[in-house]
Amino acid sequence: MNIHAVKTDRMDITIDLNSRHIFVQQKWRYNWLIDPNHPNQSAWTIEEKRNFHNKSDQIIWKLWSTKAYLMMRGGSTLAQQYRNVKFPVHIDIKWVTGSENTHWKVDVYKVPYGTFRGSQANWSKRHITLDTEDYSDRDYPGQIPVAHELGHTFRDMTTYPKLGTLDEYKRTKGVSDSRYHSDRGSIMNVGSSVRERHYAY
Repeated sequence: MNIHAVKTDRMDITIDLNSRHIFVQQKWRYNWLIDPNHPNQSAWTIEEKRNFHNKSDQIIWKLWSTKAYLMMRGGSTLAQQYRNVKFPVHIDIKWVTGSENTHWKVDVYKVPYGTFRGSQANWSKRHITLDTEDYSDRDYPGQIPVAHELGHTFRDMTTYPKLGTLDEYKRTKGVSDSRYHSDRGSIMNVGSSVRERHYAY
């Protein structure tokens, strides 16, 4: 068998031995909302919905895909056969509707241009909150929130609370919450570069 697939409740992972690539896909079910602080926004059009999803998908693919690779190890026949092969990791999101399986429920708020609303991801509830400004870097120059929040979906806060997909920019009472606070170029800080630690889960 040249295709090995694992389906989880938060992402699907496929290893293609023919192309020697790993594909990670998250299925997002959107809830299209109007920011209650800006109720005069027009209703979402299908074009606006497609535009938001397509831009988000393109940004996630650009910033996360092929930035890491995995290699097999162990004594199995498969591991020995591919022991020196680097498998690039590709990551994308799929917009799902109807009865299709969902990994993440995503609330997207329409806000006026230049508005800061704040985005977040909740691991335990499999829920992401975004807004229409979240595929730009208007919050922190260099950080694009939709790609940053995607990083939070790669960690299990319950089992692995100290993996590298926590916010790396936060401070509590002037003290850094993360040992990676100085790595400002990190996508989980205020930059757009991924690190090995971000793939730990």
